[in-house]
Amino acid sequence: MRKKLLVIMLTGLLFLSACLLGITAVFRVDSVTVESFVVSPQARAEVNKISVRVNEAYNGDGILSADESEIEEILKDFPYFRLTSFKKEYPNRIRIEITEDREVYAVEGQKENEYYILGGDGTVLEVRNSPLNRLDGSPNVTIKGLSVSGKKGEKLSGDERIETLLKFFSRMDERLNGFRDNVKLVTVTEYNPEYTIETAEGVLICVANASFMTEEKAEAAVNKYLSLSDQQRLHGKIMTGDDGEKVVVTYSDKIF
Repeated sequence: MRKKLLVIMLTGLLFLSACLLGITAVFRVDSVTVESFVVSPQARAEVNKISVRVNEAYNGDGILSADESEIEEILKDFPYFRLTSFKKEYPNRIRIEITEDREVYAVEGQKENEYYILGGDGTVLEVRNSPLNRLDGSPNVTIKGLSVSGKKGEKLSGDERIETLLKFFSRMDERLNGFRDNVKLVTVTEYNPEYTIETAEGVLICVANASFMTEEKAEAAVNKYLSLSDQQRLHGKIMTGDDGEKVVVTYSDKIF
């Protein structure tokens, strides 16, 4: 009786294995479509390279076991792009969507004419000798005063102030719906004001004790900036600080 049960179990396992092998053989990837959302001319050439590598990586794989890991590994070599969709279309197609991240910041490096070009989340998209945006040729938001290092596809390191700075700017960016049109230059110092932000119109936004109530100060600074008249935005400064408990923000039409 035991031998019969053992034979039945082994027969069942062999049958299931054969079925699985048959399914795997039939459901093999033979078509990979890469759809891209790009904002710069340079990105189109990069998409072609990504498509070639993606097809090499997935072609012939079993669609049941295929996942995002291979495309994510490929995109490490193309930091401007992020994966936004990965779909399997049975029996044999994979559809991938990737999106180009926009350049926002140009952080001065240690060498002359060295800039770390960052996306909005602080990822290093490129290291080059110009702060100009690769899409429109106008300057990215230039940041001076940090001691940083980093590689393409990684976050900047070497200066703990970068995390607070990006948090501050993230809130400003939300309120201004993208603030490259509003901000030209940021100077970071080790004393108060920690940030001196030069706007496109001319008014300065000065931020003291930036690591305390960071997002609240960003909100208050933007509110004050938006409340100014066109004439007021041409000169003077917005001082943003705190009294130990709440944010204090003022405007003066004089810089000193």
